Amino acid sequence: MASSPKAGEQLTEHEAAIYDRQLRVWGVETQKRLSQARVLIAGCNGLAAEVAKNIVLAGVGSVALVDDTPCSLRPPSNFLVPADAPASTTVAEASATTLAEMNPYVKVSVLPGTPVAALAPENLRQADLLLLCGQDASVIAQADALCREDGVALFAGVCRGIFGWAFADLGEHTYLWEKVEEQKDGSSSKTVEERMLSFPSWAAATSCSLQGVSTKRLSKLYLLLRVCAKFEQQQERFPTAEDAEALAALAAGVCSEAGIDPAVLPANQLAAYAAADADMPAINAVVGGVVANEVIKAVGRKGEPAVNNFFLFSLADGGQGSVERMG
Repeated sequence: MASSPKAGEQLTEHEAAIYDRQLRVWGVETQKRLSQARVLIAGCNGLAAEVAKNIVLAGVGSVALVDDTPCSLRPPSNFLVPADAPASTTVAEASATTLAEMNPYVKVSVLPGTPVAALAPENLRQADLLLLCGQDASVIAQADALCREDGVALFAGVCRGIFGWAFADLGEHTYLWEKVEEQKDGSSSKTVEERMLSFPSWAAATSCSLQGVSTKRLSKLYLLLRVCAKFEQQQERFPTAEDAEALAALAAGVCSEAGIDPAVLPANQLAAYAAADADMPAINAVVGGVVANEVIKAVGRKGEPAVNNFFLFSLADGGQGSVERMG
């Protein structure tokens, strides 16, 4: 991956002109921190395309993509891959070409191998933030442990059918909080203070007790992904429609361990999630937009993160997104 620009590097006149609108929103210092950020994206599907597009246009320092899937097998939802891309080209290579054209001030590169190759020490050491897209829970668990060890921020997201979710683990995250105080003379003063926020690990977030939690308020998608996470960590793959019985058995055990009634998790939603073999562009856009905003906020250190630690979106719940803090 490309090394990040030196701390304190100034924005050029061209960069200031390109980023004029967002400079007015979050300021020069935040944009400078953003332009120094190194983002590693593992898995180039539709969700990854949404996030990558947004953070490249926002002006992150560098983006490295890892996914050696040939374009002949590309996910239809990845709009960064041209329809006429050579079959021998990988989705990471084709996506990188499109992203580089979107913003020439962002260094876009490709690393060899499958998405799991992003977890190699030499790759993680060159990243400030890792984004996993479309990876099962066994990979997320491994990545989270490594990222916490190396001080790398982690986002992971999965979109299947009418369901989409994202997980964030920024470890011990320091951010800048602006406080505006009104003075007696009618003027206002602004002070900036540094605050810290702790994020639970993936392991803690997917194994915590739910006793005392209102099951009416709790997102059913969280319970669903928790059941599937256990299956995926055992089988090292996503569930399919053929795994319905195994998932039902796991659901009873997971709910019992969490201290809630298994009837809280709708069996039809669990079956629908397992049977979904493709993503939906609309779901990718919603989840990808939220993740991109949180990535920008995390590396720019501007304000408190909104997602700590799950963002959950399901059309089965009326299409209302929710944030849950688990662990």
